[in-house]
Amino acid sequence: MPADMQIEIAKISGGGDATPHMAMVDWAERSESKAILGQTMSAETKPPASARGNAQLHREVRETSLPPMRARLQQQLHAISSIRCSR
Repeated sequence: MPADMQIEIAKISGGGDATPHMAMVDWAERSESKAILGQTMSAETKPPASARGNAQLHREVRETSLPPMRARLQQQLHAISSIRCSR
């Protein structure tokens, strides 16, 4: 690690409880889902509300979101491979 990136820990707080960490992980995973899916309802659904209607919504989101995402990824990979091949 470069010297200008070193961190000095001034104070350690908390009692070893993982709750704050798990809350941050939960928030990050929900945020990631929202960013990928582009919506919030199915990304934040929690049991027992995740019944048949939400399962249907998840399927519809996948069916409408994945083909364009797949096409963009394919274009990006093609662009990257053509750059590498031209060098």
